[in-house]
Parts: sequence; C-alpha cells; structure tokens
Amino acid sequence: MVLPGSRIPRIFGFDITAWEHFLLVHESGDLFLAIYVDDITLFGATGELKEKIINVLKTEFKVNDMGELDWLLGIQITFTDDGFTLSQTTFIDTILNHFPLQDWNPISTPSDSNHQWKATNDEDERTDTTAYHQIIGSVMYVVTGTRPDLVYTITNLTPFNTSLSTMHLTAP
Repeated sequence: MVLPGSRIPRIFGFDITAWEHFLLVHESGDLFLAIYVDDITLFGATGELKEKIINVLKTEFKVNDMGELDWLLGIQITFTDDGFTLSQTTFIDTILNHFPLQDWNPISTPSDSNHQWKATNDEDERTDTTAYHQIIGSVMYVVTGTRPDLVYTITNLTPFNTSLSTMHLTAP
C-alpha cells in the first residue's frame, strides 16, 4: 500500500517517520522499528501484534530475539504506561569522567546566550585539540540522541576546533 501523497510503500504495516528515516512506526502507533545498518530493533507494546511482526520478520531475516529493549546505541529506554523515556545520563557521566569535566563550571542551562565567544590570542593558555575534538564529538552525539537543547553551545564551540584555549572549555 502506498500512503497518500507519498511514493514510499507501507511495509508490514509500518511507515517511515517524517523526522527520522531510520525509524518506522506501525499503523497502530504501538510498535516501532529502528533500522541501523544491518540491525533491526522492534520495540513498543507487547502482545499478539508484536509476536505477529516478529514472526513475519523471521520469515524474511535471521532474527535474534534479545528480549525487552532497555538500551539502544548508548541510550537508556524506559517504558511506562504513558509511553517511554530516553536518557543518556550514563553516557554523559562517562564523558564527564573520561575528560575529567564533572567539576568544570556546572550551570543549570546549557550555555549563557550573552557570552561573547572569541578566537584564541597569543596570551591565552592553549589546550589539547584532540581532547577538545573528542569532547565536541561526544556532545554532538548527545545532541542527536536526547539533548537538542545543547545545539546552541556546540554551534558556538565548533568554530574553535583549530584554535582553542582553556577559555573555550570553561566558558559559561
């Protein structure tokens, strides 16, 4: 079946979502398929429909049923009667401990919008660009997963990838 206004066919009752092309939602609204390279993850309400979809997938693919989903690509997934929540707290704690940043300028908002970002000058204390790139990349993954509110901060910090100082790590 082809959806109205679309050339993408419905597959086993699933439609590709408008916001993420790797995520499909079942017409019932109760099941989701996440497709990542050669992995397919089915999650949502349990019951007859879910078992039917698993059996259909088994006819088309080699399937390993790994039980209820609670982690996917470093994102913790918690199901409740009202839906589900996503969290990357463990990943964020790992970033903070790895670099060690847990005590650097903690604030309740992601970034001060009045802060004037500036390029490094000769008097500034330089910092390791490799670690900075790793921090930026790690936070960018958090942005795409569960914290889009950090996009403003990342957007302001990435221009300094090649010329940076400790002020970029400690800015408000």
